[in-house]
Amino acid sequence: MKNEIKDAAKKLYDENVKTGKHASAYRHIVAEAIVERQAVEDKIKSVWSNSVNGPAILGLALLVGVESAFDEYSLSESNRLALEYSVKAISEADRKVDIARAYVDAENIRRKQRNEFFFTSEN
Repeated sequence: MKNEIKDAAKKLYDENVKTGKHASAYRHIVAEAIVERQAVEDKIKSVWSNSVNGPAILGLALLVGVESAFDEYSLSESNRLALEYSVKAISEADRKVDIARAYVDAENIRRKQRNEFFFTSEN
């Protein structure tokens, strides 16, 4: 998982280097990913809040896994499938936030190294 995030962050970095974006503009990437993740979670929560135990079922699935929630609440197969998709959508949004953060961290490290090289090479 860490290598996947690292590779995706590097790909994002390479794309932005080609387009010539500046490092100061990268912070919005994390903010956009967080807003997108919150929108996904809000939409999913609104669907699950229509049932009596929906929020509890979704919360349990996010904390300990779909199978535990499935067993605890004796869900139908269609509800289990919906729960799997819900958890997967939130997890994918979380992964995008992680990728954005890793990318910005890598960019900040690169800038710091470039600045250190610049200042040490002048002396």
